[in-house]
Amino acid sequence: MKISDASKQLSQELDDYVSDSFVRFYDKNCLGVERTRGNQYRDLNEDDIKKLKKIWVLSKIGIPVKVIRDYISDIKESYETIGRKKKELIKILEGGLLDEFE
Repeated sequence: MKISDASKQLSQELDDYVSDSFVRFYDKNCLGVERTRGNQYRDLNEDDIKKLKKIWVLSKIGIPVKVIRDYISDIKESYETIGRKKKELIKILEGGLLDEFE
């Protein structure tokens, strides 16, 4: 979805005005995912909207951009680590390596 559509959706869901510039700024500085359509418009998805809602709350209470960016980065890194560990565990289970401990 375009930035203007995202700001309208956020404004409606948060029951407060969310500007296009807010979405553009935090998309660029915190989400850090380059997704554009062929016409160079940003293409935000529902996951981005969820993150922008959290970012909006954090920014409203005065949390600095760097802290928000680090927070989002830590969450992303945690999910990536969990994904890797899950794959490792599946490999162990499928290989029967735990059978030796029974």
